[in-house]
Amino acid sequence: MNRTAIDGERGRTLHRAHHPTHTSFTYWHEYYAAQRIELLPLPRFDRYIRNGGYHATVSHHAMEWLAAREFDVVHFADWQGHGYSTILAKHNKQAAFANTTVVLMTHGPLRWARESNEQARRSPPLSCGC
Repeated sequence: MNRTAIDGERGRTLHRAHHPTHTSFTYWHEYYAAQRIELLPLPRFDRYIRNGGYHATVSHHAMEWLAAREFDVVHFADWQGHGYSTILAKHNKQAAFANTTVVLMTHGPLRWARESNEQARRSPPLSCGC
């Protein structure tokens, strides 16, 4: 069975965006298990790293938690940077991630999505041209 870790916000977003009637992690766990993929949520962390904010702390603790286990694929969303420390560890060739594929789902600006969907803007353009 493949082992995949997914950050909690990505799981909640995936849930809301694609299957609004399925409101539990259990649904997704069973959905992926049927495809022989073990889906694991990252645990919550209560301890802050020194000189780091909440998201930097989550990123650091997630990397430590992932490094202590073996995964085929680890998936992060770009929002809030929770994958930063893991991606940095992978880039620096940390042994714990040698056999792990790290995936970062990125987003473009809302303007691109609206243009590709041929949607009119609902508000005047921002001064930055976004």
